[in-house]
Amino acid sequence: IFHFKCDLSKNEDIISLSKSMKDFNISALINCAAILGPQGKFEINDFEEWKKTINVNLLGNALIIKELIPILLKSKEPKIINFAGGGAAYSRPLHSAYATSKTALVRLTEVLGDEYKNEIDINIIAPGIHNTKMVQEELFEEKPEHWADDNKLFGLISFLLSSKSNGVTGRFMHVEND
Repeated sequence: IFHFKCDLSKNEDIISLSKSMKDFNISALINCAAILGPQGKFEINDFEEWKKTINVNLLGNALIIKELIPILLKSKEPKIINFAGGGAAYSRPLHSAYATSKTALVRLTEVLGDEYKNEIDINIIAPGIHNTKMVQEELFEEKPEHWADDNKLFGLISFLLSSKSNGVTGRFMHVEND
C-alpha cells in the first residue's frame, strides 16, 4: 500500500500524482477528501469559498478519477469508492456548497458506473457522521449523541474492495444500510 499527498484544489497536483503512478499496478481508488466550505444562508456565503468547495469536493475528485481510470483499467478488478456526505441524499440548509458538491459527486458516480460497467466497479458511500476535523468546524448542527461506527464504515469499504462486490457499480450506499 502506498499513499500520496495531493491537494485536490490544484489540478497540477492531481496530474503530477497520476504521472507518478503510471507505472504502479493500482487496483483501487478511494476518494474521501473534502472540505465543509462556507456555512450559512447562500446569499451571505463568500462565493469564492463556495466555488472552492465545489472545486475540491467535486472537480478535484472528478479529475483524479479521470486521470487514474487508464491506470485502473490495467488492473484485474478495479474499484473506485467515492465518499458522499450530509446533503447528498437530502436537503442540508446552511451548507449549500457542501451539499451541492456531494450531490453532484453522487450523480457522477452513477453515470460513471454506467459508462464503465463491466470495466470498473465505482460506488459512493455515505459514511455517517464521524468525529473529524470537518465536524469540529460545523457551526449550525449539534454534535450527535452517537458517532457513526468505524467498523461498519471499514466493513463496507472492505466489501466494496473485495471480489464479493464484483458487478456492484453505480450505487450510492449509506454505511448503516444492510
